[in-house]
Amino acid sequence: MHPAARRAVAGLLALTLALPASAAFTASAYADEDGEGTSAAEQLDALRARADSIKSSIDALQTELNQVTEEYNAALDARHVAAKAMREAKVKIDASQEKMEKLQEQIEALAQTMYKSDKSGANSNYMNVLLGASSFTDFMTGLDMMERVNESHAELVEECRVVKAEAEAAHAEFDAQKAEADARLAEAREKKLQISEKQGQLSAEAASVASDIAETEAQAELEEEEARRAEEAAAAAARAFAATMSAQGGRDVGNGFFANPCPDAWESSGYGWREFDQKFHLGTDMAAPMGAPIYAAEAGTVIGASEDGGYHGGAGNFVTIAHGNGLVTKYFHCSAVFVDPGDRVERGQNIAAVGSTGKSTGPHLHFQVEVNGVAVCPYDYL
Repeated sequence: MHPAARRAVAGLLALTLALPASAAFTASAYADEDGEGTSAAEQLDALRARADSIKSSIDALQTELNQVTEEYNAALDARHVAAKAMREAKVKIDASQEKMEKLQEQIEALAQTMYKSDKSGANSNYMNVLLGASSFTDFMTGLDMMERVNESHAELVEECRVVKAEAEAAHAEFDAQKAEADARLAEAREKKLQISEKQGQLSAEAASVASDIAETEAQAELEEEEARRAEEAAAAAARAFAATMSAQGGRDVGNGFFANPCPDAWESSGYGWREFDQKFHLGTDMAAPMGAPIYAAEAGTVIGASEDGGYHGGAGNFVTIAHGNGLVTKYFHCSAVFVDPGDRVERGQNIAAVGSTGKSTGPHLHFQVEVNGVAVCPYDYL
């Protein structure tokens, strides 16, 4: 660095940064894009995925409802069949009852006839037939008539029993059909009710999600606009910083203003928009072996440092150095930290070691440069 520039930077280091003291030592002050909360764009993706899931669930419920409706209609048809069987059974029961009443009258008449012809005992009929016969032919004719009367009595009793059994069987068949049809109808009706309730709940949720999507879309547009303005502000701040350094005899920013903080590393993810995670990367990731040295990019004062292994918004173990005039450098995911807040460090001083703490998928240094609190492209200063 040009001597005049070094003198200007040394003077600037004595200035107090325009940062609240409380913010300078909180985890949120060191969180990069890996540790930020969910963005509106991510929320929007999640809400749209939920909306699609709800639509699929509603469609599946409609398919189930169609099937249950078929079951309900089939149960209703079965109940109609049972009702028809009931009417038919009623006709049979009424007919059998009428027939049984007629049979009962015939049996009573026959009993009276037999009683009149058998006042003296069980065998008197045969004696009356024998004594009253004028010939053997008359006797045989009378005896045959008595046997026929007895057979008729037995046939009437049997017919009565059969008709009664048929009526009872018809009634039992109706009861069984009705019970089965009623059970199927009740089951189908309950299923339809449950599906309708689920559809109502999902429809309400769908309406809520649709409202959330509309709000989140507006928020996403706002965040995009804020990001655009932040980039414009960062560019303006960088130009202003360059002008200040030039006016004080220093060099323009870029092309070696900062020393490489990790010479053993190679870039694994640069500054700017990343397609793979749909985020704006606020720094540059410099992949290096675990434990590789991390150097201060420029002389300054340590305003934040932690080696407690905490998450710290995704930064893990970190170091933050103020270089004056609103210029700050940040070093994330360290495996070890060798400085404390308040320490003065020199350009190229070993301040930490490469690690993979916080939100990290492998050993690397996340190096971030900020001007007045706005992240700028680190390669404008390296």
